[in-house]
Amino acid sequence: MPAVSGGILKPKALMFDNAPMWAGKRADLAIDLGTANTLVVERAAGIVFEQPSICCFDDDLGAAAELFAAGIAAKQMAGREVKRLRMVRPLRQGVLVDVSAAAELLKFAIRPVTARRRLRRARAIIGVPSDATQAERRALTKAAYEAGLAEPLLLPEPLLSALGSGLDIGAARGRMIVDCGAGVTDVVVLSLGGVCVAQSVRGGGDAVEIALMHHLHLQRQFRVGPSAAETLKIALSAALASRTATHVEVKGLDTRSGLPRTLSVAVEELRPVIQKYAAEVTTTVRAALSRLDPDLAMDILEDGITLAGGAALTALVAQQIEESTGVETHCQSEPQKAVAKGLEMMLN
Repeated sequence: MPAVSGGILKPKALMFDNAPMWAGKRADLAIDLGTANTLVVERAAGIVFEQPSICCFDDDLGAAAELFAAGIAAKQMAGREVKRLRMVRPLRQGVLVDVSAAAELLKFAIRPVTARRRLRRARAIIGVPSDATQAERRALTKAAYEAGLAEPLLLPEPLLSALGSGLDIGAARGRMIVDCGAGVTDVVVLSLGGVCVAQSVRGGGDAVEIALMHHLHLQRQFRVGPSAAETLKIALSAALASRTATHVEVKGLDTRSGLPRTLSVAVEELRPVIQKYAAEVTTTVRAALSRLDPDLAMDILEDGITLAGGAALTALVAQQIEESTGVETHCQSEPQKAVAKGLEMMLN
């Protein structure tokens, strides 16, 4: 049975089988390296870094490629950079696709901690998707080492999300957490500190922005960039939630005239894009529920389903899960910080 102390699971109850040698000691910091955003947590100080997971490299032929910007600064440059600058997102659909870029992003992210404490090979806890392969874990470990960290302790993100959402995962009772990330949707049922059922699908909230871009391009001959698509997704979710707004606006390029302009789009025209994402999450939830033992199913029926992750804020997700399953579904405040909150609990 997993080790439980005061209702909080000890690291050994959560870790994968390839734990670092220092796993019995206290970590110095914790990192939520997400597809969309990266958060760094320090003991006592809480979240000390929260910025987009994006890097900008200078590929000037006269010099080796070097980091030009990262985080917020790099995101502001996206779509506006000159030819010698190259934008890189180290993770795609929750998978680390560029180890070097991830290492540079981690260096940038942990600087507030390492600069103040002058740590050498700091011990870090890092969250990863529950279905992360050994190859993916090795790639992340390599990136962390190149960033100046010791071999990291890798913990499953859904369990961290559950902790950060206030769920007592050490109890003899089934708890379902749906971690809606930008690149991965993780559905996990927990009991006694362990995973009873796990169901994952690669492709999360980012898919909504891509679908909005494709819809506007094909149906309206109107091109928008990733930043405008993200803004549109947020505005659309707010409009669907309020049920009062009938139109949303987006700025971009009219490909018929070749001129920039603001386009007003009916909320109902774009509703199917959001509905498709909500349906995909719901399908994953139903698949996990179908694999449960009766007693666990009864627990979840009584206690409900908890949503976490930034994409949990997308309109219609909770509503569609509840309507499809008949199980009460709720979203905690600041679901995008659930993993970071869970990491902070592990640190302390």
